[in-house]
Formats: sequence, structure tokens, C-alpha cells
Amino acid sequence: MADFEVCASIRSNDRLRIHFSFDLLVGDAWCFRMLIDEWARVYDDLEGGRKPPEELRYRDYALALESLEGTPLYERDLAYWRKQLETLPPAPQLPMVQSLSGLTEVRSQHWSIRLNKTEWANLKRKLARERLTASGFLRRPYPKLLRCGIRNQATR
Repeated sequence: MADFEVCASIRSNDRLRIHFSFDLLVGDAWCFRMLIDEWARVYDDLEGGRKPPEELRYRDYALALESLEGTPLYERDLAYWRKQLETLPPAPQLPMVQSLSGLTEVRSQHWSIRLNKTEWANLKRKLARERLTASGFLRRPYPKLLRCGIRNQATR
């Protein structure tokens, strides 16, 4: 399964149906939504005989976002999201070997693994056979770890 794929199938009356596959390793849901919206605008423009819009680059988007900082709209949105923070539940208390209050020095261990191109291709091939995406595979342990910690917390 590709990280990003666009296919078309021919329907009756020479119409096309476009199919998207978008793995969240290459972008987030907001990015995907922007892509779909832009495709729809271009499609509508072409159907109406209009030229596609001038090309915008990520730099244009980043500069536009930056220009909003300090504006009333930006401040209103920032206040909204800060208020939302007050309504979120606290983070789960994951099991710890020792209480943080008794520690004078906090040590952590970073774990990582790096796959070479062949290993990555093999893994993606196995995932495709199982109809899984790489991002789905990589995020599977996280909720299980959280669930384990929350379950243990409930029994204390």
C-alpha cells in the first residue's frame, strides 16, 4: 500500500471516480482535508471553464499563518483553545517504578530502531498483505500501553 495514492475508475457515461489513499505518515488529517478541498476547487473551476488557480506553495501558507499572529482573530482562537484545556481530563497516571517526588535526578532512556530500505520495503509488503498502513502499525502499541496503565491505576 502506498503512502499516498490517487487512482481513478471509469464509470458509465465516461465519468470518473477518483480514489484517494493517504497514509498519516506523510501528512495529518488537516493536510488531507486541504488537499481534498483544493482538488474540489480545481475540479469545479475546470468544469466551469475557468483556469486553475495560481500555484501556492507551503511558504505562502506559512507566511499567511504567521501574519495572523497578534490579530483579533488569532487572539480569539487562542483564548478559545486555552479555555478548552481547562475541560480536558488529566493525563492518565501511568505505572512507575518509583514516585517522582522521591527522585533527585530523572533519567530517561531513548529507544529507537532504524530500518534500512530493504527492511522497510519488507515490512510495508507484510503490512499490505494484512491491509494495514505503516502509520496504523506504528501507533497500535500506544493505546495498549495507556490502557494497561489506566487499568492498573483503577486497581490500586
